[in-house]
Amino acid sequence: LVVIALAVWLSFIRHTRTIRKQVESSIAEAKCIINCSADGIITTDVSGVITRFNLAAETLFAYKEANVIGESILILFPEEKQEECARILEATVKDNNENMLHSHELMANNADGKVFPLNLTVSLVKEQGEPVFQIMCRDISARKVAELSSQKSQRMMEFLLQTSPVVFYTCNPDGNLPIIFVSPNVEKVLGYKPEEITSASAFWPRHIHPDDIELVHSSRLQKHKGDHAELEYRLKLPDGSYRWIADNRVTVTDDDGQPNLMVGCWTDIHDKKVAEDALVEKQDHLRISLKCAKLLTWEWHINSGKITWFGNLRETLGFDHERLAYFDGFSAIAHPEDVDDLQLAFKHCLIQDESLDHEYRVVGPDKSVRWIHLAGELINDDTGSPVKMAGILSDITSRKQLRVATPVAKRQAV
Repeated sequence: LVVIALAVWLSFIRHTRTIRKQVESSIAEAKCIINCSADGIITTDVSGVITRFNLAAETLFAYKEANVIGESILILFPEEKQEECARILEATVKDNNENMLHSHELMANNADGKVFPLNLTVSLVKEQGEPVFQIMCRDISARKVAELSSQKSQRMMEFLLQTSPVVFYTCNPDGNLPIIFVSPNVEKVLGYKPEEITSASAFWPRHIHPDDIELVHSSRLQKHKGDHAELEYRLKLPDGSYRWIADNRVTVTDDDGQPNLMVGCWTDIHDKKVAEDALVEKQDHLRISLKCAKLLTWEWHINSGKITWFGNLRETLGFDHERLAYFDGFSAIAHPEDVDDLQLAFKHCLIQDESLDHEYRVVGPDKSVRWIHLAGELINDDTGSPVKMAGILSDITSRKQLRVATPVAKRQAV
């Protein structure tokens, strides 16, 4: 019996040693895992006194484990945040739910006094039957900087969309091109609230001027990636009036090359179009007036020698614009006896910075001779150097002939 009892006792001893070694091995493995973690891991008792402090925590807070063991975890937080940290621990205890994670963000400080944002994950676990706090810490400074940058970009984008004179929109490329998104500044530019446009199933057909609707419909044929359209049309406003809009749009395709989105922007060009129409009308009136008065206006670009003509050049001088597009060609049609005087007149104006006022003869393609009166003014750049001359050319042949005929008629009468 003694031998049997001794054998049982020895077996128990060996089993106990095996279990102890397994426990020690598990503890060593757990410590190794904790120390290899990229996150700071801190263990405290339920009162917040630090009992373990891994290597990542040492790096994060610039404290050595030996210097914080037995200290309150509150030393890792600024004074104004310590109460918040204490409340987090108290709330975790009151929850009394083991292994449940509680995540929080608050400011921490390290041994050097540097304050930084921290993500704190707290769980209540049991070690050897006693409740302890297992706390994971992660520096979120980079994330906070990225979030702040993103928020600034978002605010800047919102500001631009609110204040920009350009309205941005996206629409489905199918059907009546239903608008999915329109920037909020559309109300300021066109008078519509964004939801009035996005909720309308047929905004385009109902709001584009009838004379312009075909132009917009034709742009729907663009179905390939990068297809770009630049349109100008009249859009109806809430008060029933129309305004000219410039619409620049591009088609976006999916991975299969199928169109799935159209992105565009509206720009109010109404005042520009009205001014252009008024300018065209004035130019028409000027052209008619010049024709009736048998006048031409011209601009001579001194550096290039190019001459731009306005009016009926062929009717007045008998030549087309191409023949007289440059100064050399223009001076070449002068009467041979008047060429030198003409060139000297222009040279005198350039040197003396004076107005041009010169009469001379030109020889037409049919060899007929006409008297011309040329008047012009120099136009200087910001430095005072002449860059071009502009003026009027008139056919004074009839007046010259009248001056010659009058004395003859008087002598004949005598």
